[in-house]
Amino acid sequence: YNKTKEAYLVANRNIGYWQGSMTVGASWIWAGGLFVAAQQAYLNGLTGLFWFSLGNFFALIIFSVAAEKIAQKYGEGFTISQYFKEKYGIYAQMLILFQTILFVLQAFNINLFASAKSMNLLTGISPLIISAAIVLIAMTYSWRGGLKAGIITDITKLLFIWVGFTVVALFLFGKVGLEPALAGIGGKTGQGVSLFDSPFAWGLFFGFGIPTATGHISMPWSDNSYYQNTFSMTKAVVRRAFLTAPLYWLILPTVGGFIGFTAAGLHYDVTGPNSGFINLIVMGNEVGWWLPLIYTTIVFASTVAIIDTALNSSANLFANDVKDILGYKDSDPILWGKIGMIVLAVIGNLDRKS
Repeated sequence: YNKTKEAYLVANRNIGYWQGSMTVGASWIWAGGLFVAAQQAYLNGLTGLFWFSLGNFFALIIFSVAAEKIAQKYGEGFTISQYFKEKYGIYAQMLILFQTILFVLQAFNINLFASAKSMNLLTGISPLIISAAIVLIAMTYSWRGGLKAGIITDITKLLFIWVGFTVVALFLFGKVGLEPALAGIGGKTGQGVSLFDSPFAWGLFFGFGIPTATGHISMPWSDNSYYQNTFSMTKAVVRRAFLTAPLYWLILPTVGGFIGFTAAGLHYDVTGPNSGFINLIVMGNEVGWWLPLIYTTIVFASTVAIIDTALNSSANLFANDVKDILGYKDSDPILWGKIGMIVLAVIGNLDRKS
């Protein structure tokens, strides 16, 4: 998968249903999501968990309609910005390219932060060292195998998450039972049990629900990696793959939400930024240090897989749009793809240092 442009950037366009749905589903599980579900359940109860989950679940389902149409109309493409160039000209291409580059930088940094911060809390290792290690690991196979290598690690990532969440649930709830979770379903304040029938619920709806759901629904449209995944699949399976992908994500709000409810039911009092790591705090206090360490290995593996998605997306943008805009149309696209990976890795880690 490293001999031709199509092989390196879109896996020869022969990805089938199972690999396609699993790589899209894995790409949807960001490292931050491994913490936010528990945090919202803890702080805002069932109401917060609902608004975190709503857009997350339906975003890819809504996007599946567009993905299928793009695959049928522009199935031999590589990037969404190239598609805009063909329809509307180079200035539209440059605008979309600028937006997709900003998005890949955001995805890169958000995921590195969540993983590096959680591991720093448990081990004391510098977040910069952790971030560099994650990027180097993802770079080793993405550099050689391109998108296909990323798809294989996405599948591995999902297996890691399923097994890891099962272990966490068995040991945590085997120890404390489900009674604390049921008692804490309203969250830390006890008010998060309904969607609209209280001032608390309405405040959460306007302050968290609308912007969060809107942001999640807009994400696939803004992220070049989902178009890259679309172009890598056989046309017949694109829509089914995107419709199935959210089902892989459901384990996050299910297990994570119950951990947050448990923290509320056990009357944990965690405020400020540390509330984002309430799941690790509960695991460590109720079971032992080794359980949050297992969970953090899930986060680490998940981050490596999402970082390779960002690297491959950057490679795709550089090998097609950036190369052509800069006047190097006849240059080796695989070389430019690797330059794109290096640029993202350097900028991303410099930003982490700052």
